[in-house]
Amino acid sequence: MLEVRTFRSERKGIRIDLYRKYKHIDPNTKKVKFSYKQLGSFPLSEGYSSEAVELLQPDEIVQLQNWLAEAHFGEQFNTEADALGKYTIRIPEPLYEAFIRLYLEAKRLDIDFIPNKIMLDSLLRTAKLVQHKIDKINGFNSGILENAGVKSDEILSDEKKQSLLDEESKTLFKALLELNHPIGKICTELEEAAKQYGKVKRIPPPQLREWASDISSRNPNKRVKKWCYAIAIDVLHKHGINPITIAKPEKVAEYWAIQHQEKYTLKKAHEVFIKIFDVPNNDKSAVIDAITNVYKKVATISS
Repeated sequence: MLEVRTFRSERKGIRIDLYRKYKHIDPNTKKVKFSYKQLGSFPLSEGYSSEAVELLQPDEIVQLQNWLAEAHFGEQFNTEADALGKYTIRIPEPLYEAFIRLYLEAKRLDIDFIPNKIMLDSLLRTAKLVQHKIDKINGFNSGILENAGVKSDEILSDEKKQSLLDEESKTLFKALLELNHPIGKICTELEEAAKQYGKVKRIPPPQLREWASDISSRNPNKRVKKWCYAIAIDVLHKHGINPITIAKPEKVAEYWAIQHQEKYTLKKAHEVFIKIFDVPNNDKSAVIDAITNVYKKVATISS
């Protein structure tokens, strides 16, 4: 088992010392004793070297990544690594072992999977939503999270921004209506494209018009599912129209990546998308970031 210790130097800042922890039973007292072997050290600001990682066992690598994720999480609250509080959780051992194997396989395929990072990000996100609901019911701002240094309205701004971007993406459906083909034929092609993603759904003309905001929606607050944008992208591309010239390239990349994350590794997804949609150099960075963000959520979100 890995033990991570910190040492603060006025000149170099925080140093990380890595120790392997061994458990023993004292033959005389029958009590549990521990011994330690130092494996290496590195400045937190510089990160660990490949030589240090080579000395670690698979479970110790995950423990180190979890520790570093916690340190990075604390930075947004202006709390340094050696000042963080320590709280533990208990989970079934087979599940923990599965997480270790999953981390190693994900690492090999360039997929980000650090359990503690996922838990902390999800916990904070949920806490923001819960406080928003509490404040809405009570009719006043509790300030619980704000007192801890959290900007609880950030997630609402993010969701509003996401909603606006999705609304802009409806131009993809509008472009389908503008194709020089009967709308019934386009709907059939959308249905065929949906089957490739395991979606068996009838898409009648009124549905397509509703997605394109060509007719009033029966439920104006209902958002179009992301796979619907993905099939629109496929059909437009089939008709020789590049969807990134219609909607924001990064949004097109996001919708496309969600449906292809099980087919391609992250690196391959970058290459394939850029090639298929002939992404201009000035848009490549945003597209790569969008696809990477989709793959980062692969461990917690089922598309």
